[in-house]
Amino acid sequence: MTVDDKLKDEDEPRGPGMFGKLYLKAAQKVGKAEKTKVEPAFQENINRVVKYHIVADKIVDSCEMQIQPDIAALSLRIEHAKDENPWELLAGWMTHLGTFHYTGNDTKTLERYSQAAAKIAIKERQAQTRSRMLIRKMRAYVSIESSKLNEDITKMHQYLEAIDESRHLLKESKTVNEVKKRGEECRRNIIGFNRRANNLQSCIDEMSVIIRLHQLELIRYCNELAYLNRAKNQILVEARLRLGRKK
Repeated sequence: MTVDDKLKDEDEPRGPGMFGKLYLKAAQKVGKAEKTKVEPAFQENINRVVKYHIVADKIVDSCEMQIQPDIAALSLRIEHAKDENPWELLAGWMTHLGTFHYTGNDTKTLERYSQAAAKIAIKERQAQTRSRMLIRKMRAYVSIESSKLNEDITKMHQYLEAIDESRHLLKESKTVNEVKKRGEECRRNIIGFNRRANNLQSCIDEMSVIIRLHQLELIRYCNELAYLNRAKNQILVEARLRLGRKK
């Protein structure tokens, strides 16, 4: 039996396949059965791609946690719901304190800082939305592409086992019909293996470009975060100056 019975003839790679040339190590005897292994250099490159996916996933999580520490909000959308941003809550409490618990200059100070907190909340919401957009390629890479990578790796090894099994059955065939049937199964398993191995090789070949794109996204993200921090500081400095205090 083949791993993927739905494999169509048009999926067959054009030209000579890579089976046994770049991707596979020669079959070796393991007991009475032959065991074909992936070429070590090819497997090492696959491992490097997998490790990069793991690292990229951690970077994406760190970036999103940096701009939105609230995990509950992050699981739904990167922004808090209306009036639930910590700066908005702080502004509300300072307004409440200035209205009901303090008078004179203290009330004026609380009102000024309440206005500053509300401005910071607006800046933070804008930065949260923009920052997530700035790393959208990395986010897609660790979600969509990681799923495809895992599927290709799993299927490739399944096809590899199926190749050994179908080849063993082919050798034991005793009739012409059995030879044809098992030979076709072996051929389709080889096609399936090549298809998955070619997908993985494409991932390997694209790594240098992918890493460069991710580096550019991280630079833009860091610039956005730096702009947000400068804006927060400027708003607070302005509030202090309006109250007649030094920086």
